[in-house]
Amino acid sequence: MESGMSIYKAARVFGVPESTLRDRHLGVDQLPNHGSKPIFTRDEENLLVNRLS
Repeated sequence: MESGMSIYKAARVFGVPESTLRDRHLGVDQLPNHGSKPIFTRDEENLLVNRLS
């Protein structure tokens, strides 16, 4: 959103579900309690996102 790209377009460009991006943008943090653990911590993920921007 900061770069002027819509959530819909970012979802298509980066191959991420639109609902995931919308939830992150709104600050919703609903991680499932099952499955494998995340590879990156929140801080590491944010650093990666910032480097890709």
